[in-house]
Amino acid sequence: MMGWDLATATQLTQYKGNASGRGRVTRLGSDYLAAAQNSKDAIHFWTWHKDQVLQRCFTQEPLTALAASPNGAYLVGGGASGTLYCWEAFSGRLLRSWPAHYKAVSCLAFSDSGGLLVSAGEDTLVAAWLLAEVLDEQRDGPAAAAAAVGMARVEPLHTW
Repeated sequence: MMGWDLATATQLTQYKGNASGRGRVTRLGSDYLAAAQNSKDAIHFWTWHKDQVLQRCFTQEPLTALAASPNGAYLVGGGASGTLYCWEAFSGRLLRSWPAHYKAVSCLAFSDSGGLLVSAGEDTLVAAWLLAEVLDEQRDGPAAAAAAVGMARVEPLHTW
């Protein structure tokens, strides 16, 4: 993965230790890059000004798509199983995982406001999710909120 100055067409840096495909790299806030690694259960993080991996996080399964909220507070990954995972970016804490698609997730994107997450899958479905509902622990009841993060069901706002 390389960083370029678009105004001068000059290569600024080449980030080492990356093996990620299309839709698996995202800007995380204004200072970081995150990339889900091909065929690995891992996400690598870099700062803009260093070419070496800053942090590695391990995931439940290889991720096929990755997106960050516009403010960089949340990172969402989609797996080959169709499951979506939402992490708090700064702590790395998994906030929720839920079955979103019947086949692999192929694309993820946040709205400009960050309040809406859109996912697309190889099952040919596109779903819109309200981030507030994804983050709402009360939807599962007090027992589930106190328990470890599970595969709680989140309903999409709309599906195409």
